[in-house]
Amino acid sequence: MSLSFLLKPVVGKLRQYLPCIFTLLSIIPALSQGSGSAVILQYHHVSHETPKITSVTPETFRKHINYLAENKFNVMPLVDLVEALRNRKTLPEKTVAITFDDAYLSIYTEAFPILREQGLPFTIFVTPAPVDKNYQKFLSWAQLREMTEAGATLANHTMNHAHSVERLPGETRAQWRSRFRQDLDMTEARIREQTGQSVKMFAWTF
Repeated sequence: MSLSFLLKPVVGKLRQYLPCIFTLLSIIPALSQGSGSAVILQYHHVSHETPKITSVTPETFRKHINYLAENKFNVMPLVDLVEALRNRKTLPEKTVAITFDDAYLSIYTEAFPILREQGLPFTIFVTPAPVDKNYQKFLSWAQLREMTEAGATLANHTMNHAHSVERLPGETRAQWRSRFRQDLDMTEARIREQTGQSVKMFAWTF
């Protein structure tokens, strides 16, 4: 049976599942390198209704989490994982961390209940501006605080999700560095003000 024949039934749906495929395939080579490595699983939306390129469905997310549990993966808080790698500590085999970017509402409504069932830690890289403005489909500070009380970590993802490395027209490198540093400081202060957390981790936008 030819490969092209096998692929025909799924070609139309392949784009929908690419984020899931890449996420799961990325585990294999990294975890084969031994106890000096780990994998970070990074998500955005967990929803049927959001852009497929940045989304997994709740059903697929549950399959991911069940797979980790059934195969006895060691799921660590990202801050502990980073600290262990920084200090060249030996990590248990099959170590992973779970993260989300942007603070979308579906993290709370869809992913959080699944993670809480398994007692798994996770990190949300928060962009505070849409949270402050109560944008639709974004988390509230109350929801973020509830998740931190259940073991979630909140980290820095810039204030407005602007392009991290692009300079403004006419902006020098020194001016960009100053503006970017100010943005990071404001974001960190806002997260600390609302939740008491300040872990000094940052996920680049774009």
